[in-house]
Amino acid sequence: MKYILLLLTCLTLQVNAEDKTLLFCYFTDNGQDGLHLAYSKDGLKWEALNQGKSYLTPTVGPDKLMRDPCITKGPDGIFHMVWTCSWKDKQIGR
Repeated sequence: MKYILLLLTCLTLQVNAEDKTLLFCYFTDNGQDGLHLAYSKDGLKWEALNQGKSYLTPTVGPDKLMRDPCITKGPDGIFHMVWTCSWKDKQIGR
């Protein structure tokens, strides 16, 4: 059974003031299968997107991991993501 080890980033997507959805990015197990996403309307009950399957497969770094994903919106309005891609190397995925 896979356990969610870490929920790191919460993005708030707003259609209007009354309709708010929270989005979390996370990894499971060791991070070997990639990026997972879940959403919530109230911050208490979360639903995995994509039937709990990964959205991106890690390809960066020697260990090919996608741990500790962090998504943020830049000043240009574009969302950017970085993540830990190895246990030993001093590099990040982006």
